[in-house]
Amino acid sequence: MENNHESRVSLQAAIKIQALNPHSYAVNVPADHCYGEAAHGGFVASAILSAIREHFKSTLEKQRQPHTFDIQLNFLRPVTVGKCQVDIKDIKIGLKRSTIQFALRRNSIDHVVGYASNIDMEAEQGLSYPTSFKLQYPPPKAKFENLLNDCDPHWASLRIPWSPNSYLKAGTQLCWFTPAKGSDNPSVIDIWFTPLSPDETFTTEMVGSIADHWGCLLDNLHPHSVWSTEYMAAATKERDMTMGTDLSKAPVGFYTSSISMEIKKQLPPEGVRWLFTRAQAKKIYNGRLDMEVLVLDEGDDLIAVSHQTVFFPTGHRFAKKAERL
Repeated sequence: MENNHESRVSLQAAIKIQALNPHSYAVNVPADHCYGEAAHGGFVASAILSAIREHFKSTLEKQRQPHTFDIQLNFLRPVTVGKCQVDIKDIKIGLKRSTIQFALRRNSIDHVVGYASNIDMEAEQGLSYPTSFKLQYPPPKAKFENLLNDCDPHWASLRIPWSPNSYLKAGTQLCWFTPAKGSDNPSVIDIWFTPLSPDETFTTEMVGSIADHWGCLLDNLHPHSVWSTEYMAAATKERDMTMGTDLSKAPVGFYTSSISMEIKKQLPPEGVRWLFTRAQAKKIYNGRLDMEVLVLDEGDDLIAVSHQTVFFPTGHRFAKKAERL
């Protein structure tokens, strides 16, 4: 399915920030990274990670701690299209690890707040032990060339077409691939991601965004949802260009209350073309759920672990206006 990617703002371009002063950074939220009228929470996380990277590259350059390994975000209010500011306060500056506090603000009102800690991963030394970790319900092996050509019988392609009327613009930035036979566990969703444009790659800051693209899981559980992975795969195969434009068929909407993420390792400076995510909910109850997201690279090495607290009001859909709850 061909998407019009010439008119969109890529994630790589959208998370570029501008320093306003030694502790404040400007970021612009484009419509291309929104679900409905609210910015994708993962985009917000990636933009904040970019601001933190710039802060340690400039204001805290002498610390030589360029790598964020631990970040917690609390989402207080929806972030909508337009200019925002990330203000950073140095909380604890140390020789090996430093912690900062951040707030993404608009008109002096906090929308997202949290803390992050930085180190130098290239210089760190410590104990390392092998573990027996492996994915339960392992997905089928993926051949990336076959995925791109939509000819892998074990994986289904999900692509949301870009449209100026789409309420799922954030999802149009990527090519998604899920197991063709679904998951043995309905509370699990596996996805391989690659940027829509062949000229783009995923950088470490963009892991924040990739770890937050798991919303299809709720629609897989929702009876008769037209946004289940099965429906999306069929619509992609049929080249349905209306996906994401019919307001009466918007997917289940949810609000992220908080995200906590540990970044295990940095991606190479030039980025990577493929990332895998395994998202799993332990309990979905009364419109609330936990979500653990594992992010792995092409070699099945663990890149990041994310935990989210999410709630979804009855009847809420992504196409609706961003609400205060």
